[in-house]
Amino acid sequence: MPTVNPIQTFCVNQNAKLNDIQITGQNIKWYNDLTAGAIIPTTTVLQDKAIYYASQTINGCESERAPVKINIQNTLPPTGDSNQSFCTGQNPTISNIQIIGNTIKWYDTLTNGNLLAETIALENGKTYYASQTENNCEGSRLGITISFINTPAAPTTNGNLEFCKNENAKLSNIKITGQNVKWYDTAFSAASLPNTTLLENNRTYYASQTVGCESDRTPVLVKVYDTGLPTGNNNQQFCIDEIATLENLNITGTNLKWYDKATDGNILQETSLLQTAVYYATQTLNDCESPRFAVTVKIQDTPNPIANSPQQFCIQKNATINDIEIIGQNIKWYESTSSNNTLSEETSIENGITYYASQTISNCESDRIPITVNILEATDRDCINLVEELPFPKFFTPNGDGFNDLWMINPAYLAPNAGIKIFDRYGKFIKELAPGTSWDGNYIGRQEPAADYWFIVKRLNGTEFRGHFSLKR
Repeated sequence: MPTVNPIQTFCVNQNAKLNDIQITGQNIKWYNDLTAGAIIPTTTVLQDKAIYYASQTINGCESERAPVKINIQNTLPPTGDSNQSFCTGQNPTISNIQIIGNTIKWYDTLTNGNLLAETIALENGKTYYASQTENNCEGSRLGITISFINTPAAPTTNGNLEFCKNENAKLSNIKITGQNVKWYDTAFSAASLPNTTLLENNRTYYASQTVGCESDRTPVLVKVYDTGLPTGNNNQQFCIDEIATLENLNITGTNLKWYDKATDGNILQETSLLQTAVYYATQTLNDCESPRFAVTVKIQDTPNPIANSPQQFCIQKNATINDIEIIGQNIKWYESTSSNNTLSEETSIENGITYYASQTISNCESDRIPITVNILEATDRDCINLVEELPFPKFFTPNGDGFNDLWMINPAYLAPNAGIKIFDRYGKFIKELAPGTSWDGNYIGRQEPAADYWFIVKRLNGTEFRGHFSLKR
């Protein structure tokens, strides 16, 4: 089978034939059908959307046929107004002609003629011809006839060019003589400004008029007496117990006025009580009122902190105020509801004492809540588990004088039913004390010598404890 691109495109003005199809093979034959049909002469003119079939013959053997679909490209002329006008002051070139198409080419005649550069200056009354090219196929040409229009004079102003800012004056408020006036922000900017554009102080705007063609631009300097905003913090906060009014707002300005809305709205008295809201202030200078300055007011009503009362602490914790559990921000501690002096968080807490706490949010302090503290003894509840070293006598003196005659460990610190096994310094088992009992220093009815003795016992928390003590005589 020969090698061929299955889709091939030709320009309509080529009048392409079968022998124009790009194909690789030997002894090519063309057919109008994939399997049957007749051989087609290579001089056959190609038809749009038609499919032709090619075989090659090598050593007397003909191959299968390869299909080729034909696209005949008929490129249309570009589109545009056939009569286009330009202003004399525009100095237009071919590139200024408005036309729609792909790969535009310009000529000086409808057929043949000279190819023109887009930089060529247009001539009044002359016709220029444009073609477009698609898929390398250039189409027929569109003629566009050019005419020139004289440029009118620039417009003139005839009214006041000074305004007060609070008038919200617009370009449409400027008095100017001319037709179809357009406004611009520079002498050369392309985009015009809407007539609703608010005027700015000491700014020059540029106006043209259009009578067929647009004129040069007239510069217009505008003065807008702009009273500045009053000054101050636009977010102000007061605590609810301050009972603040508008007079308390820290705003600087002349002849201040207060409003309840950003536009329109009501004028407010300075004695009006403040609420959590937005207020709007203006100042007036030279009979010109400024825009409104928004002041967001927040009336802070700080909630009380949250804590349980009473709260309990083990004595061995040596707890301070910082250990009291409380939920809140910037907590302050007091010794009473009326005290002005705060307590340090490092202050040691005492049994049965009530402490008072407030929280402060955004510099506003809440009411104070009472929290009573109870201090538990070391053997109360779970406090015993906080004892790091098992309490036991480090020595005893069984001499019958009534002082330190017996050695024992408080069973509150020991596991239930835990016995205490006692050994001499050589590891010899001497005695096991039942829970709550003591040792008098004797072994099998005789006195043990003065020495160090060792013991093993299980603590309340389940761990084994080993220690030693001295028997002194």
